[in-house]
Amino acid sequence: MTADPALDEVEADLALTRGRVVHARLLEERVEDVRELELFERAARLYAQLGDARGEGEALRRSEFDVVAENELTCESGVLTVS
Repeated sequence: MTADPALDEVEADLALTRGRVVHARLLEERVEDVRELELFERAARLYAQLGDARGEGEALRRSEFDVVAENELTCESGVLTVS
């Protein structure tokens, strides 16, 4: 966390939003972007440091949803990939 909590909050919001955009592309194009989980985890860490339980929960929920969606896409394609 930096010395400016306001900037950390903006960074957390941006990471969460970027993660959502990357996830939407995954659903549309069926192409995994390895940054997705990293973005949600970054947002969760920043929200936790800020004491923002709502933001942290949203980021963690998204990261868990990401793992489930990835597994479903793998099952649909019939291809098992290990990262």
